[in-house]
Amino acid sequence: LSKFDGTRFINYQKRNTNNTLGNNSIICLSEYNNKLYIGTENGLFTYNYCSGQFNRCTKCIHSIVTGLTKDKKGNLWISTRDQGILRISSQNGIKRYKLKSNEIASGVYSDRSGRLWATGSNAFYLFNERKGCFENFSLNGKSNNIYCFALCEDSKHNFWIGTWDKGIIKLDVNKHTFTPIYKASIFNNMLHIHSITEYKPGILLVGSDEGLALYNTSTGDCKKYICDE
Repeated sequence: LSKFDGTRFINYQKRNTNNTLGNNSIICLSEYNNKLYIGTENGLFTYNYCSGQFNRCTKCIHSIVTGLTKDKKGNLWISTRDQGILRISSQNGIKRYKLKSNEIASGVYSDRSGRLWATGSNAFYLFNERKGCFENFSLNGKSNNIYCFALCEDSKHNFWIGTWDKGIIKLDVNKHTFTPIYKASIFNNMLHIHSITEYKPGILLVGSDEGLALYNTSTGDCKKYICDE
């Protein structure tokens, strides 16, 4: 884990002492209750900004943490590889939710309107608040078979999915349809997408096994960045 203080980078690594980072494989980060929550390959940890100390968040989360997001009510949602999705609430503690057939939860995301989404190894899910469960969100008229790795809603309310082996997909959540936008000539064979975020309106920053890229959603232009750039 690295922190940039405006002048320099400060690196934190796992040490065999108390109050240090418990794992060096960092997957996701989120701020919650004035602390930094850190999802790793060995559970969930917190960083206290005041004391500079790390602590394991809870012993009941021992799986790989794949995603973190806050909902409109201030709850923290955690997606995991082996334990489904968990919700941490300051009033109600921890509650666990399962996906279909105990599927791997590859991510969790709260959109601009407050809806809660989950991505899995074979499907895409929307949380039904009335029923208190995640329901399969069909695409193109059928249950999808897309291994979703990342989800992003841009400032124009377009949804973008990063996949395991199919590049980027544009999602229309109102019509329940999706459109693959991958083109080898544009994305330089960037198929395994780990993360997507909006760099600025109309521009997506895409992270993959092959590096970073800026994708212009209007023109379709894409610029790939390598280490020395």
